[in-house]
Amino acid sequence: MSYHLYHTPALVLGSTPVGEGSRTILLFTRELGLVSARAQGIRLARSKLRYHLTDFSYTDAWLVRGREIWRLANAVSRANFFSALDGQDAARLCLGRAALLLRRLLPPEEKHEKLFDAVVSCAAILQSRACAPGELRDIEILLALRILFHLGYLGEPREFLDVAAGEGFGAFEISSVAPLRRQLVSIINSSLRVTGL
Repeated sequence: MSYHLYHTPALVLGSTPVGEGSRTILLFTRELGLVSARAQGIRLARSKLRYHLTDFSYTDAWLVRGREIWRLANAVSRANFFSALDGQDAARLCLGRAALLLRRLLPPEEKHEKLFDAVVSCAAILQSRACAPGELRDIEILLALRILFHLGYLGEPREFLDVAAGEGFGAFEISSVAPLRRQLVSIINSSLRVTGL
């Protein structure tokens, strides 16, 4: 019996140890959505895969769907956003909170390409330069807003859809948050209450 090999960009949202040397890796993939995949032997010293699957790594993943679980056949790292933010604790916290929100809200195996692109775009901006505290706060607001919008949790009012629906994190998009900051935070908080988080 042959198995189809799926190749997709992915973000590592976390992992849990399994058995002697394996891990279950939680991946937000561009092509397959949220996937929980077994990585055999990844905790062993000889494993080369472990360097490509640390938390918030942006990686190319090759996955095989088994009878009961997904298996990770291979992975090649594109970037490690957490490592790149060494010494920038506030930016790391921003990504950590985003990863937690994604873990809680993403439905399994449901494709969300625009959201995936938005999260990668945000992480790339944080990696590319140091952000002032106010700018970092606006980036985090924008990312939370987009996660809620793309997953269908953004409540009323709807007049901020232009800000919420985008994917980019350029200077224009980030600066558009500041004048709306209070209203956007209120919308995010009310939407999170609806989710029960």
